[in-house]
Amino acid sequence: MKNRFRPLLIPAGLALAAAGILLSPAARASDNANSYYQEAFVALKSGKIDEALERVDALLVKTPAEPRTLELKGRILIAKNRPAEAMEFLFQAVEKKPDLYSVHYYLGDAAFKLGHWAEASQYYQIFLSKVPDGKQGVLKLIYCYLCSRNLPGAAKWITALDPVDELHPYYYFARAALAFATQKPREYQEALQQARTIYGNDVYSEFEPDLQYTLKTIKNNSAELEGKAAAEPLPDNARKQETVPAKP
Repeated sequence: MKNRFRPLLIPAGLALAAAGILLSPAARASDNANSYYQEAFVALKSGKIDEALERVDALLVKTPAEPRTLELKGRILIAKNRPAEAMEFLFQAVEKKPDLYSVHYYLGDAAFKLGHWAEASQYYQIFLSKVPDGKQGVLKLIYCYLCSRNLPGAAKWITALDPVDELHPYYYFARAALAFATQKPREYQEALQQARTIYGNDVYSEFEPDLQYTLKTIKNNSAELEGKAAAEPLPDNARKQETVPAKP
């Protein structure tokens, strides 16, 4: 016997409307904003910094500036080595949403790039007070202490890092930087080799730029101290010893 029942075909638009899925203009705008944000974020994480900046700027033109968008713009500007501009957007983000605690971390990064170690340390400590498990803040805080020649402070904070962290090499990069600052080349090389072996080249390369920036600062500090020591005049008694010939 033939089947007398035929499926009722409903146009797609009516089906969506009937199901309450048809998006309103506001919902479509929100969906587009999320898409732009995601594209900018993925571009940033992929190292496509110019593309990320283009995407986030387009988002800021199309929609009101949301705190997370302002924070992302700041992060991208830090990656573009424009930390002073980055701070402007990060300040706007934290003004709009004071409990967006990650902003303090990125404010620390911007101050770090500007060489303002004390200011960067304050931002990282605010971040850590709100996000105690934010170990990336501990690593950056250690870098700040080393850049400002505070070796005891760096040594104290390294105890907050876990050498068996399965995801992040914070401990090993902190240990390498501290070993470099205290002139322990074997320990420095060992820590970096362990970081590369445990976490792989991709993770290692993600952490290397900030380490190299820190090591460069430590080198410059050492050279500056040596230069000052060489320029200091000799005490009077030492000068006399230099000028008086030894008796035969």
